[in-house]
Amino acid sequence: METNTASVICQQLDCGKSGTVSNTESRLKGAPNWLDIVKCRPHDSTLWQCPSSPWGQNKCDDGEVALITCEQKNVALKGTATQSSQYDSYGAAGNAIDGNRNTKYTGGSCTHTKQDSKPWWRVDLQDVFTVTSVTITNRGDCCSERIDGAEIRVGNSLDDNGNQNPLCAVVPSIAAGESSSFQCNWTMGRYVNVVLPKPGILTLCEVEVNGHDSSGYLPLRLQGGNRMCSGRVELWYEGSWGTICDDLWDINDAQVVCRQLGCGTALKAHGNAAFGRGNGPIWLNEVKCWGSELHLRDCPHSLQDHRTSCSHKEDAGVTCEGENCCAALLLSAWISVVSTV
Repeated sequence: METNTASVICQQLDCGKSGTVSNTESRLKGAPNWLDIVKCRPHDSTLWQCPSSPWGQNKCDDGEVALITCEQKNVALKGTATQSSQYDSYGAAGNAIDGNRNTKYTGGSCTHTKQDSKPWWRVDLQDVFTVTSVTITNRGDCCSERIDGAEIRVGNSLDDNGNQNPLCAVVPSIAAGESSSFQCNWTMGRYVNVVLPKPGILTLCEVEVNGHDSSGYLPLRLQGGNRMCSGRVELWYEGSWGTICDDLWDINDAQVVCRQLGCGTALKAHGNAAFGRGNGPIWLNEVKCWGSELHLRDCPHSLQDHRTSCSHKEDAGVTCEGENCCAALLLSAWISVVSTV
């Protein structure tokens, strides 16, 4: 397997734009080897487009299993942080993105809010990123229980200071001075919040946001539904949110939207402003996805001039199966992907 193939797999899994290949003997006894002699070309965007031997036909043994490592990084280091309040000169919000896991508060590397009705901390990543996981380091010299029940939220909205963005995870607890990682299922957003949905004090000694740049993608959101994973589809383009015309809108298009938002499988594609009429421009028209694309931007005829014959009574929507559910596995064969921090 070559580097081009590894990079296609990493991009298909939303794990960065490049990868390296090594060998491993990690295979369950009797597990089949589905693909061999895979050779992706520069123009291939999914593994299914890459030339290979016929499925299931190979001469591989248990010592010839491909291990792919995708490149990712802590994208919080170049961000800017703020919080609901600051307790004293030691507890600045920026201390949680200084690259230092020092867990002693007086060491100047931890944050500290005052007693607030809903204390929160937020990092502005300065661009839209696909967030795969968030690692939080808890204070080690006091009060480790303060983090219990904190919500990690990722998105592009600053409504309620960003505390209403899609939920990545809830922190049950983190032992004093320890670090824990929480999977975000490829959620896209510019802002990462850690918020306590109750009165209390929030302290953080480091927040590491693992992911990769998605600024070339079109950020999406769902509006007007009764839960996070259903509603009118809106996308951010040229500085404003706009809608999508329902011309040609079908379940394949909905599958791409649900996948991009980390909401699992699409259950239904809606037209005729089923979730209410939107405002502003109608950015897309006659979207025709195959259903296998990772992002709406990748679909044929996706970006159109917003001066269209459509009106907001034709706004498109979706219903997805999940409430920020686990992202669907795109590969069932024995290909291991390891994200590096």
